[in-house]
Amino acid sequence: MQDNETIMQSTKGNISHIMYSKFIRTLETQGTSIRLVISPFVTGFNNFTINVLDNNESVHQISNVSIEFKKSDAGLGPIFVKLVEINDTAYSVYGGFLSQFGNWDAKVTIKRFNLYDLNYRVGFAINKTASTGAHTEHDLNTPKLSSNVSEPSGLTPMVIPLSIVVAALSTYFCINAFQRMKKLREQIGL
Repeated sequence: MQDNETIMQSTKGNISHIMYSKFIRTLETQGTSIRLVISPFVTGFNNFTINVLDNNESVHQISNVSIEFKKSDAGLGPIFVKLVEINDTAYSVYGGFLSQFGNWDAKVTIKRFNLYDLNYRVGFAINKTASTGAHTEHDLNTPKLSSNVSEPSGLTPMVIPLSIVVAALSTYFCINAFQRMKKLREQIGL
């Protein structure tokens, strides 16, 4: 079963333009099924929830659950995160692990006592624009770069002479330290 839900937020009877989506995927390996939910499924901060759907003895043998994220189209990752146990069958974590738009691969690992690990893999794409998601704080107050590259900064006339002074003082102190070390060696007889 695989589906992505989209939920429109209503504000005082009017439908707003903010749309929240939820990524829901059911995965199965070694006879054990899990449900992965990523909400609100946008670039930036999301809640990641793993529900173990099977009710067998191995469910009670879980030592920890983790997710490894890799951005397959840009070579970003791996990013590892350990989920917090909510109850015997539910694990969750909140964080900004999907920091960029594009194609992502996730590997869910469920470690069990005295049993083999369960490994699940899933791929998904995050939209480029944050207009379909609620988290746009990383886009706020983004400095705009000047398109005129040849125009020097207002600090340039002050920074260049200061850099020269710092380099000259560093050279002076290094030479002075070497001369004192040489005199000390001569006094000791090395």
